[in-house]
Amino acid sequence: MVDEDFRSVSELYIRVLPALRIKKKELNRNKMQFITEKDIWSCLRDKYWKKEAALTLYDIVNSILSLEEDVILEYMSKKIIGE
Repeated sequence: MVDEDFRSVSELYIRVLPALRIKKKELNRNKMQFITEKDIWSCLRDKYWKKEAALTLYDIVNSILSLEEDVILEYMSKKIIGE
């Protein structure tokens, strides 16, 4: 998934946590307080990164920061209703 040397997905998650927190704060300012860092991570992992073979750290952070509100809302809606 990433060309950096990460021993686990958990280690990668910790590395990009600052970007996830920034995105969460942005979403919270837009009245989406229910979305967590893990929700953002899961959305991107399930919708975009699963299909990618060679993501860079830059690609991951860019995906996090440019995630559209409607994409995360659609993902959360499907998650809630169990699709």
